[in-house]
Amino acid sequence: MILLALTALRIFVAQDVAFAWPPATGPVFEYAVERSFDGVTWALVDTVAQPQAIVAIPWGIDTFVRVVALDVDGNAGPHSDASAAVATLPNADLNGDGAVGVTDFGLFRSAFGRCIAGTEYVPCAP
Repeated sequence: MILLALTALRIFVAQDVAFAWPPATGPVFEYAVERSFDGVTWALVDTVAQPQAIVAIPWGIDTFVRVVALDVDGNAGPHSDASAAVATLPNADLNGDGAVGVTDFGLFRSAFGRCIAGTEYVPCAP
C-alpha cells in the first residue's frame, strides 16, 4: 500500500481542517488518521473509509497529520509523510452568518466574562 503526501484544505469554521490524500493501492478497509503536536508522538484521532477526513486542530497550536491504510485484518501499510504544520485561529463569526460584524461584537460584549467553554467561545443563553 502506497500513500502520497497529504494536502490540507483549511476550513476556518471553528477549528476543523479537511484533509485529503490519494487512495492507497491494494485492499484497503479503512484509513487510520493520526495527529501530532510535535511531529514525534502520534495519537489516533479517527478511522475513515474514504481517503479524506476532518481533523480538529486546536487554535494556535502547530499540528501535524498523517494516515496509514489498514486492510480488513488490521494490517497496516506504511504511514504517509506527515502534513505540513497546520494551525488555526479563533473564528470571530459568532452568529454564523458568514461575516464578522456589529452583531458578532454585540454577542461577544453581552456575554463577555459570563461563559467559559474550553477553547471555544459560546455565547450565554438568554
